[in-house]
Amino acid sequence: MSLYRDGVYVGAADTGAFLPGADVRQRIEITNHHATPIAVEVLDRVPVSRSADIHVEVLSGATEPTVKDFDGKADVPVARQLQETDGP
Repeated sequence: MSLYRDGVYVGAADTGAFLPGADVRQRIEITNHHATPIAVEVLDRVPVSRSADIHVEVLSGATEPTVKDFDGKADVPVARQLQETDGP
């Protein structure tokens, strides 16, 4: 996972490898230490099957994307929100 702040790359986090058929759940938590709310944009990657024999489903309880096909790419949903401040 690549991490950006104000559009500038600041680092990466390892999400590990996933096995076929695995029930994969990821949780991303965002904390805002600014004095004011900030706009947050989370770009995800979701596999897109090219075969009718393979079904990909997003697990229930997942955050609904505000944009389903970012930049015309079917595998990149985006969740955008205003993150309230959590204090200093």
